[in-house]
Amino acid sequence: MSELYKNKLPGKIIENKYSKKMRDIFQRIQIEITNREKRPKSVLRNTIKIPRQAENIILNKNKLGYKTMAKKVELTKNQLANVAELFEEIPNSQIIDKTINNAISKYRNNNNQSNVYIKVVLINVLYKTAIINTPKLANHIFNKCKEIDKKLKKGDISVIDDIRHGHKIGTNGESKKERDFYSFATKYAHFHNPKAFPICDNRVIRLLAQANRQLLFYDSKFSQKGLRDYQKYKSVIDSLAERLCISGWGYKKIDQGLWLWARNLYNPESFKSLSPSFRKKLKSIIGQ
Repeated sequence: MSELYKNKLPGKIIENKYSKKMRDIFQRIQIEITNREKRPKSVLRNTIKIPRQAENIILNKNKLGYKTMAKKVELTKNQLANVAELFEEIPNSQIIDKTINNAISKYRNNNNQSNVYIKVVLINVLYKTAIINTPKLANHIFNKCKEIDKKLKKGDISVIDDIRHGHKIGTNGESKKERDFYSFATKYAHFHNPKAFPICDNRVIRLLAQANRQLLFYDSKFSQKGLRDYQKYKSVIDSLAERLCISGWGYKKIDQGLWLWARNLYNPESFKSLSPSFRKKLKSIIGQ
């Protein structure tokens, strides 16, 4: 438990960002941590009445549910290039994209319901997008096929909202509370027109938000929630590419590098099935 709490207080942030009351709370927490390092988090909070806001700042708790130390993200062109190259060593990564690309090439238009279903199932299974009712989503895309096909070909980003919303698939399989299939929509659009649509991933969103604090590649502040606006997300990706001089890579290579970097940073346990040599290479490149 000691490692969970040690050195989590964000230095200058305490001085500049938070009120005197919050700074006092942080100081009390630090004293309690020093004196009672082995005390569980729940007991620690109850003992000194730590507000949830303060606890989340200390543990850097995010919407994905992870509790990790705040880590600096200093992306460089060479590092990202090496990470993207390493992506190709992930087992089955190439065959997965080839399988989807073959299906898209054969069934590019969305005017045939069974063909749309094939594409939806492939992307959902191979990219693990957690669609709970693939037939219904395929039918949703099929019913809008003329509009969707036109926008995909043109590179009109409004197609993302056309796909992610309006399907009436609920969180429990019901239509009362519709799920937002944002990530799936970006993947579906990307495979139809990879030059126009970058893929969006929740961990990449978090990585971009942290990286911008160091690189300042985007001309205004943005939140993770703000990047669920696809126009904003694409603009941020383009700004990063321009800053690192990697616009010529294409969205696929940029996505692969960012995805692997974010996965290693926020969910390294998912790489346990990969070889030790792969994990060692990745750690040596990123340094985290």
